[in-house]
Amino acid sequence: MKTVNLCLQTISKRLVYVFICCSVGGLLLGCVSDQIRKDKSLIKVQTVLVLPPQSAYVALRSQLPQLQPLVADRFKRAGFKVMMPDAAHFAKAHEDALLAVGSVYQPKHQQFVPLDTLKYAASIAKALQQHYTFDAMVDSSLVMRSVTIHGGKASWDQVTASVPLKYPDKPVSTYPTPLYGLSLRLVAYAGDGQRIDSFFAGIVMPFWLDNQETVMHYQMHPSYQGDSVDIDPKAFKKATALAVRQWLTRVRPR
Repeated sequence: MKTVNLCLQTISKRLVYVFICCSVGGLLLGCVSDQIRKDKSLIKVQTVLVLPPQSAYVALRSQLPQLQPLVADRFKRAGFKVMMPDAAHFAKAHEDALLAVGSVYQPKHQQFVPLDTLKYAASIAKALQQHYTFDAMVDSSLVMRSVTIHGGKASWDQVTASVPLKYPDKPVSTYPTPLYGLSLRLVAYAGDGQRIDSFFAGIVMPFWLDNQETVMHYQMHPSYQGDSVDIDPKAFKKATALAVRQWLTRVRPR
């Protein structure tokens, strides 16, 4: 797993912070020391343990309760036996894993971050194997991902969406960069916590272009500002289906 550092991109006059984050069982960022599975052959498993989804963005955490059952249902439809850990079991495993690998507190995310994400995943898997029998774990999270722009359309992670304009009646010939879209990220782990691969699917475009001034810039769309935001459940459903379809290119039910 590559370590992905916090990226601060000034994409509006108000310094909107965009964090390109990786999540392991709800913990963001961290150094990596363990070996990642390099074998790209198809893996077959029977039971998938769906971990509680997480987000680095506090405003999006209200959306997480609807995400775990969607992910679990999509894996069931794909032919896997699915389990979701009891909240108390996961909380204990998470706490013990942080103590085992060490952690630091991220005030902006209001949570502790493991110093080594792969060792953390291995510790989580070992702890949960005491309560559940599973062949693979899936960690789902909400992340921001870079997009490509062509003709007013933004493309990222299997989806395309129009770049919203703050002033729709004012034409735009050239769109500034960078720009980011919100995506669902699924990380596949073997039963021992070794990372298999990551899979992404776009959800929504949370920014719009302020095209009134000479120097145009992106701003967070009002719909996604505040302490809590609402995302169309249909967008989550579509993203979950796309991400699991991508997962099936690497991990299949046996």
